[in-house]
Amino acid sequence: MGRTAPDEVVITAGAQHGLALIVRALTEPGDAVVVENPSYYRSLTLFTGLGLRVLPVPVDREGIRTDALAAVLDRHRPRLIFVTPNFQNPTGASLSPLRRRQLLTLARLHRVPVVEADSYGELWFEVPQPPLRELDPTGPVIYVGSFSKTVAPGLRIGWVVAPPPVAERLAAVQGQQENGLPLVGQWVLAEFLRRGWLDEHLARLRQALRERRDALVAALARHLPESRWQVPGGGYHLWLEPEEGISALAWFRAAARAGVLVMPGDLYGSPAGLRLSFSCAAVPELEEGVRRLARAREGLRREGHPGDVEPVI
Repeated sequence: MGRTAPDEVVITAGAQHGLALIVRALTEPGDAVVVENPSYYRSLTLFTGLGLRVLPVPVDREGIRTDALAAVLDRHRPRLIFVTPNFQNPTGASLSPLRRRQLLTLARLHRVPVVEADSYGELWFEVPQPPLRELDPTGPVIYVGSFSKTVAPGLRIGWVVAPPPVAERLAAVQGQQENGLPLVGQWVLAEFLRRGWLDEHLARLRQALRERRDALVAALARHLPESRWQVPGGGYHLWLEPEEGISALAWFRAAARAGVLVMPGDLYGSPAGLRLSFSCAAVPELEEGVRRLARAREGLRREGHPGDVEPVI
């Protein structure tokens, strides 16, 4: 991410807390925010819960579609563009180098800050991707990071990097909401970093996640070759789309009955797919989970198309 100055950094209780500070500091109820479609469901509930209008822009294999983003920015005046360029949740897609440059150009042209959520950025398997802020250090990028996905979720420690005037506003909002963040976890993490353990830990974590991703992809190829997916280059997730004639939501419910927990696309604003996570499951569990998914899919085929069903939310 490049060098940062102390007055650009705000420590937060995780990435979601940082995003909430940004929204409260920079928007008002009724403002619009651009989001990826599909997008992380907790960010969607945060935006709508604070009275913002959500402007969805589709995501494909190369991340957010900048042609569709340009059309949205021509018609609306959003206050923020919220994106996850690296290993997006839920699709696992990463923004291509060309689209990264196009996104930054559009943000400058329309004078809209980009909120870059990068909790998974260090969890690359093949090639690391530079954060947007590194590509344009003086540009309209507010960077949100977290140690929850890389070190320990229970620590609840994240950070925001923003231009000093923005960081000052975030700190003021934070001061209105709490008297301070717990320090014990910060001391523990600071010692972890001081001893130089992070790089070794990340190397082991990447290797373990890559092995699980490979096991999941191999199981999908064996048991669900008719379905569609993209192999993620890092992160925790893979986006699975069923073949024609199978409802993703019906598949989610059939999988739950078979003892397999996946996340339905409706939660993320897109009913077309399912989010599969490989971060915590052992390799044999991934194999068995995909086998059960396949059996659940076969059950739907025997029953015929279930027709319209009520959304899960």
